[in-house]
Amino acid sequence: ADVNFSGAMSRISANDFNNKNVIEVLDRLNNGALVITEANKLSNNALIKLTQGINQEERGILLFLIDSRAEIKKLVNRQRTLTDYFNIKIDIIAMSEAALVDYGMKYANNLGYSIDEGFANMAFHKRVREAQAGNHTVTIAEVKEIVDEAIDNNKGRRVSNLFRKMSKNLSDENGMIMLREKDFE
Repeated sequence: ADVNFSGAMSRISANDFNNKNVIEVLDRLNNGALVITEANKLSNNALIKLTQGINQEERGILLFLIDSRAEIKKLVNRQRTLTDYFNIKIDIIAMSEAALVDYGMKYANNLGYSIDEGFANMAFHKRVREAQAGNHTVTIAEVKEIVDEAIDNNKGRRVSNLFRKMSKNLSDENGMIMLREKDFE
């Protein structure tokens, strides 16, 4: 840990930051961190004051400008000197459907459940694909919610099937409770 880091942190949207006194914000967060979301919405005035403000030797600040790759590119094109102030750029790529499903399967396994490789797996893929509609990127938390919901559905089904002779089919070869297609519906 950096002994100079004060621990002061702030997260703000670019639209809100545009209405702030930039130097005052930077002074308050000296040796701290500032996260600006939707960074391409920074006004030219706020952007100029921000670059001037972080170009002070006595001021140390960890600055994160967050936006989509295309929007960051537009921002840099608008204010080319920005690249002089940043020594790292991180592009975080959304997880693919397959990676999200793989994560969900491991999550289910950790809870003592397995996902049937046939129709249940296809139904799980379908739920993740539907959640990724439009510009929405599915998060790990959402995958956990889908699996948790399937487990809840399975618990209800197991209670209703408790006295059936087919109960041996409710577990896989490792003794894990199987999640089926209807659990994901």
